[in-house]
Amino acid sequence: MKYWIGDLCYILDPEDWQNVCKNMDNNQQGWMLLDSGKTVCVFNTIVGDGIFKDNKGNSYSVDSGTIGITQISNNIKKNIRLISLGKVHIFKKIPYPYYKKNKLKINNIQIQL
Repeated sequence: MKYWIGDLCYILDPEDWQNVCKNMDNNQQGWMLLDSGKTVCVFNTIVGDGIFKDNKGNSYSVDSGTIGITQISNNIKKNIRLISLGKVHIFKKIPYPYYKKNKLKINNIQIQL
């Protein structure tokens, strides 16, 4: 399954992004089911916006102070430039994000936040 990791504000439809922001305002992080039926996983970064690197040498641009993961077939817009601000990863199983000590771990990927 293909998943995109990055700042979800770049790729979600405006209504879905507003739904994520509402959930984040209520201190919800991790997996969330949006009103549209889409599922995303999102976490705050410690320092807000910036470019964050993972243990594989990939970079993730962040402008919303959050970083997340979503399955591509469910949510992605048709804008290659925005897609390139994150990274597509292929996982054999549903990814299990884990956030601890300023690091986001998603299966074998670790992003220093």
